[in-house]
Amino acid sequence: MVYLFGRSKYLTLYYKCIVVCLALCLQLISAEQLFAESLSRKVINNLDIVQKTPDKKSHKPVNQYQLKAKSSGFNYFFSGYVKLDAIYDLGPLAGDRLNYAGILSNDEDNNDGHFRMHARESRISLTASKLQAGTEIKIYFEGDFYSGGTNSSASIEKISNSNGLRLRQAYVQVGRFMMGQSWSNYVDLKSFPENLDFSNDTGQAFLRQAQLRYTRVAGDWTTSYSIENPESDIAILESGDCEVSSKDALPDITAKIKYASNWGHLSLQSLLRNISINTKGNNCSDSESHFAYGLGISGKLLSGRQQLRFHFSGGNGIGRYIQEAVGSSAAYFSDRSISEGTWEFETQYAHGGYIGLQHKWNKKYRSNLNTGFVEIDWDLQGSSNANMRKLHSFHLNLIRSFASGLDAGIEYSRAEATNDIKTSDIHRIQLSMKYKF
Repeated sequence: MVYLFGRSKYLTLYYKCIVVCLALCLQLISAEQLFAESLSRKVINNLDIVQKTPDKKSHKPVNQYQLKAKSSGFNYFFSGYVKLDAIYDLGPLAGDRLNYAGILSNDEDNNDGHFRMHARESRISLTASKLQAGTEIKIYFEGDFYSGGTNSSASIEKISNSNGLRLRQAYVQVGRFMMGQSWSNYVDLKSFPENLDFSNDTGQAFLRQAQLRYTRVAGDWTTSYSIENPESDIAILESGDCEVSSKDALPDITAKIKYASNWGHLSLQSLLRNISINTKGNNCSDSESHFAYGLGISGKLLSGRQQLRFHFSGGNGIGRYIQEAVGSSAAYFSDRSISEGTWEFETQYAHGGYIGLQHKWNKKYRSNLNTGFVEIDWDLQGSSNANMRKLHSFHLNLIRSFASGLDAGIEYSRAEATNDIKTSDIHRIQLSMKYKF
């Protein structure tokens, strides 16, 4: 009986403890709900709906309102777009965007006709800005879903079609200074032609990287200078028993001057970079470095319903500063004009560009006819080379804009690449819908 009585006493105490714990949990939940409601009210009270200014020059429809939050003196803007691409490759499979680099490696016996849909180009961005002591401070983050490169992993399409978010830009701008990752100062974004294809036309200066930039605006003139992340993009064509690796000893340096007016803009850009290698092994050339350069001109010219956009760049060792010339800034090879096994490391000249014509049929419809090219003058003193020498691209599209901020269009694109062995091409039809927010 004592044992049972004692056990009953302990059970009673146990149940009382459970009741007390439950009561405490309910109180904590109630307190958390009150805190969450209070925080939500503060956040909601801290939000404004800001009317955006329509773009009268381009006649492009814009969403009329944008969410604006105020906290610690910063104004926050969240924006981006959702884009759906439906692609039909008339020839070999050419990637989620035109895979220029893979044209020459396409299987000649690959069956024609491939269909693909994806939303990888969809983009999100966050901007925070404020005015402090008369100086504007801007913080910007931007990302999309092309982290896997030109082609998605084949396995992900079986179930989830998951694609990772990648960092495109992340920088802070304080007055005339900008630091972080953004488009290279050598790039002229406003000269880019409008294509549905995410690769756009070849020949463009197209790269984003970490940098420190200084910009000065004086009336219609803008000058900017930067030091940027280096990357020696070399081609190791032959190395024998030598172990060859690239080396980045100095930052890239760029300078740009731009003149803008109501008829458009013109821009001149320049580049100075150092290309270096390390070598190990018997009978190898010593570790070497070369200074390389690039010069470019670009712009956008407006005339009534027409826009002309263009860019041209060239230079000895310019390499990756022309989109499809990446990997050609210098070459390591056997100089057979002297003797077998004589190793050389030399910068290579490349040039390229594009031109794009846009015609606005009316406020809703517009068309773009764009073409680009790249040529790499491999100077290898008799050494064999299967790398691309020439590349041409072509895009023709029709795009309709809706008042809601939705664009829809159809595009035909084609590209042709040539090396010392063969010429190959790809071509496709693409349908796209893009909603901007």
